[in-house]
Order: sequence, then structure tokens, then C-alpha cells
Amino acid sequence: MSSSLDAYNAGFDVANNVMARGLRVSNHSWEYGLAAEALLEYRTPSLSVFGNNPFPEDSLPTITVANVPSSTYAKQFIRLDNDTLVDGDGAVGDPASLGVSALLLGQSNKAFAAAARRQSDFILHKAPRYENGAISHRENEAELWADFVYMAPPFLAYQAVASHNETLLREAAHQCLLQQEILRPQRSHARIPGLWRHIIGPDDDQDLGLWATGNGWAAAGMTRVLATLQMWGPSKSWTSEQDSLKTSIIDILNGAARGARKGGLLCNYLDDHTWFADTASTAIIASVAYRMAVLAPDVTERKHIAFADKLRRGVEAHVNSATGMVAPTVNSLDWKSRTPSVTGSPEGQSFTVLMFAAHRDYCMRVVGIPSGLLASVQSWLVNNPDEIIVVTNVESHCYISEALKSLPRFLFKTNIKLLTCPRTNKRAQLCVGFSNCKNPLILIADDDTIWSPTTLSALTFPFEKSPNLGGVFPEVQIRPQTGSTRLTFWETLASIRLFGDAIDGRASVLLDGGVFCASGSTAAYRASILRDSNFQDNFQAEEWGGHRLNAGDDQSLTRWMDRCGRDVMVMPDDGRGVLGYGGIDQRHGSPGLEASGAATQMVKERLAGQFLVRWKGEIRLEVQHIRSQLGLV
Repeated sequence: MSSSLDAYNAGFDVANNVMARGLRVSNHSWEYGLAAEALLEYRTPSLSVFGNNPFPEDSLPTITVANVPSSTYAKQFIRLDNDTLVDGDGAVGDPASLGVSALLLGQSNKAFAAAARRQSDFILHKAPRYENGAISHRENEAELWADFVYMAPPFLAYQAVASHNETLLREAAHQCLLQQEILRPQRSHARIPGLWRHIIGPDDDQDLGLWATGNGWAAAGMTRVLATLQMWGPSKSWTSEQDSLKTSIIDILNGAARGARKGGLLCNYLDDHTWFADTASTAIIASVAYRMAVLAPDVTERKHIAFADKLRRGVEAHVNSATGMVAPTVNSLDWKSRTPSVTGSPEGQSFTVLMFAAHRDYCMRVVGIPSGLLASVQSWLVNNPDEIIVVTNVESHCYISEALKSLPRFLFKTNIKLLTCPRTNKRAQLCVGFSNCKNPLILIADDDTIWSPTTLSALTFPFEKSPNLGGVFPEVQIRPQTGSTRLTFWETLASIRLFGDAIDGRASVLLDGGVFCASGSTAAYRASILRDSNFQDNFQAEEWGGHRLNAGDDQSLTRWMDRCGRDVMVMPDDGRGVLGYGGIDQRHGSPGLEASGAATQMVKERLAGQFLVRWKGEIRLEVQHIRSQLGLV
């Protein structure tokens, strides 16, 4: 099954490198469960609790195991003859990390469902409890770990949905708060309010530090429980439980934002700047912020997303592009060691994938698909081009990839290539596309530009008749916003401006031999001109007032055509081309008339009368069109 993130490229291949390495190096119970969850959210996001409909008809989804990589991976580790799903080496919570996988497998295999029930019974009825009722993370004595919140409560919540047990779901949410009651210091004693201690229990085993990964475990676990509460029908109205979880999660995010950082990464202990920077905790905390932006926009502020973006960029900078290794990380078996792991960790690998999956979903559901992109691409595909190259920045790559993958499959006769540009700059992005296009003609188009079914043929056919032709431009028209049949006031003003540009362009050529500006929204060019290194250097180096230009690409292209002595042509919808510099009047499919030098004057004289007639006619038609759009006729 192809991944919805296979095309996500932030300078490295997430699917084949980071995730694959995470699967290879996982060797312990909680690492198996974490990797399975990362695979689920990454490969099959609709099945995770963060999907749009994770509980069809308020039940768990039925899956085909072979089509769900997470289930295929987890199945090999789950025991069907024991109280726990896997050997937890004395831990209560760790085996439960495979619980969601067991329940999904149990939809088609009752043995896995039975194994999941035994695991939940073990947690609820056999594990020790702390004095306030919080379930212990260890089997031999009451000991609370922040890690437990990611392992057990999300599983118990999922088990509650599977068994339609509202009491169990309330207990899953309540356990998060009971753990917090002990692990989070009172505000009057907290070095950084909102953050949790790592371990509370027997004196010899306690870790009272504000371990970054422990806070990540707790926040991410509560986020999964919150999503379950919000997405299951019977619990959607439980505002008290949901609000309590939201507050606890946001408190951790706020605390982490105030904690120690180095080089864009969180320090291993958030209350001590002397610790090393850690990619693992940085990635999981970032993922929580992105998830909360979707789940709880009422409490998630811009500062939380800005914080997450900084953390994500910090992690991206520490990924080995060849191996997918994420480092440095804390040694997950020796979190108090002052020496970071330079070869990464299973947790760091999976946390990074969770971060990318959360960022993708945030972009798709909060930022949204770029306005008009899908309609534009479909209009381009109808023209049957040889190839479409979309160039965007790293920030937008994931959700544009998702948008393109949502197009109807029958349209994919044309290859669509999605590329990234390190600079968010239209000129730089155009040059990336120019350099990667191998065809003799290149058509450029903005992401909100709609083509008619004949745009490609109309803009490319003139090149066959004129070897000196460098560019062909259409006459651009304004279309109403999606869902509307009439132009707004501002769209009407834009339409008038474009009409004026069209008249000005024809007048410049036909009356005084002037130069008209290329269309920036869409145009066709000879590829050899655009791929020329001299052009690209000049195109990207232009400045105004000491600042490198981003806009004005259409004017720059026009100047370059003029400098190279190339002809340009406007090709209106009626197929009658108006050629600049050489002077040509040709109808679609006819040989046309080319003129230069002394012949240009004759062509101008012949066309001038025709132009004036068309000019008056088009003004009348344009006024009628505008009145119609405004509802005046």
C-alpha cells in the first residue's frame, strides 16, 4: 500500500529511511508498540484516532491486515497465550503499547481480541496502584512513570470503544489525571510550571527531573486519549474530561517552550541547560503541538505552532539523508547518562515519523489545500501535457503532495512531479522547474490558473511556424470564486484591469511597435531560453532597493526576450495571434504572415483598421460581461 507521505521530501526520504531504520532497531516491547503507532499514523492515517472517521458507526474499523503495514508489523510480536501482549520485562504499561494493534487485528481474528482483553484486565485488576489510585508502571511495586501515559491509557480508551464501555473510557481519561496529580509538582514548587517529573516511587528508583522525553510521552498519550473522546459518538459531549486533558497537554507545551534548548533542539532535561540537545523529545513534543492545533484550536495558539515549527526544523537538520538516522538522542535505556547516542535510538526514529505525520495532518486540515490548486491541476491534465512539475517550498510539500494524491486516478495519464525549493521565492522556484523540465517547450502557470481545454494547443502551435518565437501568452480573464457565478466588486475591478492590459498590449504592437509584458499567470516559452544559465543567474539576481526580487517575474521574462531579440505573441481565445517585434497575424491552423523590417509597416497598416474595430467591439462585450456579472442585466 503506497504511503500518503511517500512523496514528502524534506531533503530525505521519510518512508524508506527514517521509518525503516526505526523498524530495524526496535527491540523492546514499548519500541514495538511505538513503531506500530508511528506506522499507523504515517501509512494509514484514516485508521488512527486522529483520522476523520476512526470509529465508523461508533465501532472499530474492520481492516484487511495485508493492507495495513502497522498491523502486519505488530502481529509478529503479539502473544496469544499470556496475560500481557508481549514480555514487558517487569513493566505494566509497555506491553499495552501494542494494544491498539491487537484490537485492530482482533476485528478479523478473535484470538487477538481475546489477548487485548486479557491485557486490559491485567492493567486494571492485577497491577499495583499508587495511593491516589494511579496505576503503577511497574509490576512489583507502586511506581509511576510519565511514560505510562502513552502506553496504557490510549489502549484502554481504544478497548473501551471496542467493547462499547463508557465506564472504561472515563477510567482511561481519569488515569491520565491521576498520574499527573503525582508526577506534576505543585506550581509553588515547580521550577517550570506544567512539566512532569519522570518517575515517582521508591527512593532508589526515583527520577525527579523534568525529563523531556517523559513529558513528550505524557503529552502525546493524553492527546491520543483526547482524540478518542472527541471522535467516539457517546463521548463527544464529555466536555469536562476533554477540557481537563486539553489543559494538561497545553501546560506541558507551555512548559517545554520555556525549557532548556540548544541548537533548535530541546535539552534532555528541560530544567537544566547543561544537558545535551535531544532530537527524540524534540520530535514528540512538536508532534503534540500539531495534533492539538487540529483537536483543540480553542486552546492552541499561534505561539504553539511557531514553537512546533522551530522544533521540527531542528529535527530535520539532524537527519542523515543517506541512512535516515536521527541523532543525537538520549539513550532510552540510560536516560541519566550525560553522553548522547550519536547513532540514534528506536524512540527517536519513531518520534520523528510521528512528527511528520502530525505536521502533514495539521497542514491538510488546518492550513488547508492551496486555494484552487486541485481545480487548476485538473484543468492542466485535461490538456494532456507530457509532464507537470509542481515546485513548492519544504513547508508546504507534505500537504500539496496530499492534495495531488486526492485527484481522480483516471486523470493520472500525465506524470506529476513534485519538487521542493529551499527558498520561498517564485523566481527561484521557477528555475527549479525550468532545470528539471526536459521538453523543448515549457508552459508556466500559477497554482490558481485555470486552463481551457485548448490552452496548451493554442499556446504551443505558433512555435512551429516561427523559429524566432520565444514566448506565447494568453489573454487572461478573471473567474468568480469557487461556488459563485458572479464576480465580486474587487474581482470586477481586476477584470477591468486585465481587459485594459489586453488592449494596451495590442495597441503597443499594432500601432507603435512597443513591447507588451508577458503574462505572469500562464505562458509558453522555448525551454532552451529558460534553461540557459545566463538567464537563470540574471533572473534570480535582480534587485530593487537593495533587496532581491520575488515578484516581477513576468517583466523580467519580457526584458530577457527583448534583449535576446526574440518575438513574442499574444494568443486570444479566438485563435488570432498578435505577434510582437516581427508582426504576424495568423489564424489557428493557417500558415500566417510573417513580416520584419520594411514589411512591418504594411502589416501594421493592414491590421490597424481591424484592430480598432475589434477594440470597440471588445469594449462593448467586456462592459456587457461586467454588467452581467454584477447582475445589472
